[in-house]
Amino acid sequence: MRRPRENVRGYAGLVRTQRTDPAPGFGDGALPPTTNGTSALPGDHVRHRLPARALRYRQVKSLLVWLPVAVAVSISAVIFPGLPPILRYALPAAAWLLLAVMTLVVPQISYRLFWYALSPAEIDVQHGAIIIRRTVLPMNRVQHLTVSQGPLAQRFRLSTVAIHTAAGKVDIAALDENEATLIRGQIAELARLSDDV
Repeated sequence: MRRPRENVRGYAGLVRTQRTDPAPGFGDGALPPTTNGTSALPGDHVRHRLPARALRYRQVKSLLVWLPVAVAVSISAVIFPGLPPILRYALPAAAWLLLAVMTLVVPQISYRLFWYALSPAEIDVQHGAIIIRRTVLPMNRVQHLTVSQGPLAQRFRLSTVAIHTAAGKVDIAALDENEATLIRGQIAELARLSDDV
């Protein structure tokens, strides 16, 4: 019996296929074959998304970074009298346009494209906005986990789970506080980490 699938349009019109239901046997580590007969990745089964308030969090975080840039460029264009008239208007306009794109468009794209999946064998994470990265970490490579929460994330009741391996770390950012604690516990159990995690 074929599993129901749903085509999802990504950035730049790319189509990727996403399962809309969990695969049978997922809980006991079984991964069903894909249409070409190869084993599926964990993210091809159950993809978890971020809570809706994560989008607002990303927008506010981006605003706090880009608003000072736009204000500084606008003030600079006014106080430097030697600028040609076209630059005096073009630079502030470009800065405010960049602010709008980085605050409204990019967080929306990254929010829609982000997902993560856990299986008994692997952690699968997709993130990015312009450059989209998909990272698959084997559970047996996980060395330790950290859960962090900055002041802004705390206001939105969001946390970040950092998964550390010998090769580096992967963040699952802007998770609900309770979900972050659960994920940390699940990964620690699946990776057989000690209780000091």
